[in-house]
Order: sequence, then C-alpha cells, then structure tokens
Amino acid sequence: MRIILDSIANTSYNYYYTLEEIIAPMVASKQTFTADTDPIISSNKSIDANINTTALHHIICNDKAIQFKEWKALCDGDTNIVQEAVDMLTKDHAEITITQIGAHVGFEPNDPISSGLVSLMDNLPSTYRDRFHWTFVEPSPPNYARLVDNLKKYEDVCDMSSMNVAVVSDEIGTTSKDMVFYSIRDTIDPETGFDSISNQTFPHWISQVSSFSMDPIYFHKKRFERMGLDMYDYVVKTNVTTKSFSSIMADVMDRSIMNSKKKTIESSKQQPFLALIDTEGFDCDIVLGISPDSKYLPKFIVFEVKSCLNQYMSHVRKHLERIGYNVARVNHENAVAILLKKKESDI
Repeated sequence: MRIILDSIANTSYNYYYTLEEIIAPMVASKQTFTADTDPIISSNKSIDANINTTALHHIICNDKAIQFKEWKALCDGDTNIVQEAVDMLTKDHAEITITQIGAHVGFEPNDPISSGLVSLMDNLPSTYRDRFHWTFVEPSPPNYARLVDNLKKYEDVCDMSSMNVAVVSDEIGTTSKDMVFYSIRDTIDPETGFDSISNQTFPHWISQVSSFSMDPIYFHKKRFERMGLDMYDYVVKTNVTTKSFSSIMADVMDRSIMNSKKKTIESSKQQPFLALIDTEGFDCDIVLGISPDSKYLPKFIVFEVKSCLNQYMSHVRKHLERIGYNVARVNHENAVAILLKKKESDI
C-alpha cells in the first residue's frame, strides 16, 4: 500500500532531499532495500545505526505535507514520534505497538494520525515494518466487519490485528463483561455514508458516532429529519464485550510478542508506544481511570477532549501528571500525553 506516498509523489514539493532520492524508488517498487540501495539508510554502514532520520522527517513532518494539527503535534519537540520510533527500533531493538481504540473501519482519509503513521512505516525498510504491531479496537459490529475487510486490503503496511470489544475505564474493573452499546444501522455504508434503504447519502462519518450513550447519535437527530428520516429507525442497540484499558494494553503487548519475528524478545522490557483513543465522549473517563499501577503505560496517548468540561479536563491532566505524563493540548478537540523518562534515582 502506498496511500501517502502516492499523493506526495504527484505534487511538486521541494525538500533538501529530492523526491528522486527519497520517494520515487520506494513508490516504484515493494522490494526490500539494503543499506546500499535505500535512500533513507546511509550507504555501506549498519542499517540499525544509520537510518537517515532527517530525510524521514522531511518526508513525513514537513509543513507542506502536514494538513492537520494533530499530526504536526506528533512531529515536534517532545512529541516527535518519528525520532522516538526510529530510536526504539535501532537503539533499543524494540517492537513498536500502536493501539487504536475506536478505530471505526481503519485507514480513513480524515484520520491524520493514522495517515501519518502509514507514511512513517511506508518509508522504512520491511525489516523494520515487521516490528510495528498495530491493533485496531472497534466495538460496533457493522463497523468491525468493514474494519476486518480493510485490514486484509492493507496487510502489507505492518503486523496488524483487530479486537471486537469496547474499552472502559480501569476503575470499572479488569473482568470482561457485556454492556449496552448504540450504533448506526448497517444499511448505511460506514465508509461512504450511502443508505441502501432511502438511497440517500449521509456524511461519511455518521457511523463513527457509536457509543455507550445515545447522546452522540441524538446530537445529529435534525440531520435525519432534514432528510425526511426517523433517526430511531437507524439506531441499533446491542450488547458488546468490554475490557479495561490496562487489560487491552496487556493483550496488545502479548500479541506483539507472539507475532514478533524476534523470538528472543523480553516482554518485561517492552512498552506500548502509542494509544489513540476516540470513543465518542468517553475518552476522558478512560484516561482518568488509567491505573497508576499499570505495567503497560504507553509512551504517547492521544485522546479527544472536546467532550470534557474544563473542570473535568483539569482532573484528567492532574491524574496523568501524577502517573508520569506531560500533557499538551493539540487543539480544542485533542490532547496528547507524553510519558516522561524516569530519572535514574527514581528507578
């Protein structure tokens, strides 16, 4: 798959590294590059020691390629995930896990962070892509069915897996149980928004408003009315299996170890790299409930804050800071938490 590179290769961007040097060879072929042929790797030297992070950054994080603040925030300063990922791969020889909670159908053009991650992986040799483990978590049955199909289409991106569960706060408990969940009827295509019953087209994001609460769906009631439709005809009430945030992180790490081609991997030395949370109003509940005793705190957590009241967000920030995170506000919709490195005296 070459989602991001195809779009970049058809533009006239000018970087310090030319397109011919960096992009074209990788778009034209899916071959495995070596240190002698890969423009992202310094030639005739160890691949681990000489990934050209400057070239990667010009491709993935330059101002012309960035369309969304969410991805830009993960390219700068303490949140430079490109540098962090490469350091983990080359210096720590680690596996990198990405957990997307509320994944919808995956690989959507309006998902800036997922698109940026694909671009990062697309610019790495296959030996490194094999060490990325991306888990997509989606509770809505119709959305999950399409997600599974999409993972098959894009299976060459990295090692990918899916989980058909809903994520809840650690405070609810680690035992899996069923809860009522509201989603949009499967007559509406989750990618195009086309409704096969009314032959009308909704915004493509309409099926993303699935939630434990009816509120996100009810918010769009007038849209249904303007189309001459009854919103309640399109609401599906189901029971879904739930798992706590820390339980999900533990499962993700177990899967990454099991799927790793590096059989000598030590689970005790592995840490979740990135958790993306988009649960239609429950993000702050999940984050506020993260157990301080969790063995699997992600290096980065990106979550929605638009549904959090300012006072509630203050509690979320204080909780994250207590368990070792620095919290940066990306915009009025999202925040990113970065796990600070412990001092040697604290270890």
